[in-house]
Amino acid sequence: DAVWSELDAPRPALSPAMSARLQRTCAFIEKNLAEPLQLADLAAAASLSVSALEVNFRRAFGLPPVAYVVRRRIETAQLLLAQGTAPKVVCARTGFRSLQYFSRCFRARVGMSPRAFARTNARDVAPSARPSPTAP
Repeated sequence: DAVWSELDAPRPALSPAMSARLQRTCAFIEKNLAEPLQLADLAAAASLSVSALEVNFRRAFGLPPVAYVVRRRIETAQLLLAQGTAPKVVCARTGFRSLQYFSRCFRARVGMSPRAFARTNARDVAPSARPSPTAP
């Protein structure tokens, strides 16, 4: 998985079983990014206690699970905004509870508002790159 390998840096070795549990947690986060995610839900996805998840997640990724969730939400928001998705829609698709909170988190991590980011990073999709309605 790209997310797993991107964050896989030289860190203390984890057992294969723990690595698999943390991969399940990351997959759970990706699948449920738009939903409210509680630490207990993440721990349950890994079949770990909350404290064991926190310790092992930090060891594996260098940040706590909640910070990872926010990071993935902001990264996903950046992709959606660059594709032209409206900030209000991005807010809902990335699990932020309000547009104001989304804007505050986004600005704190990216250095500009979601709207400014969208204007600066708009990606035009060439007509030839768009899938044809008749394409198989």
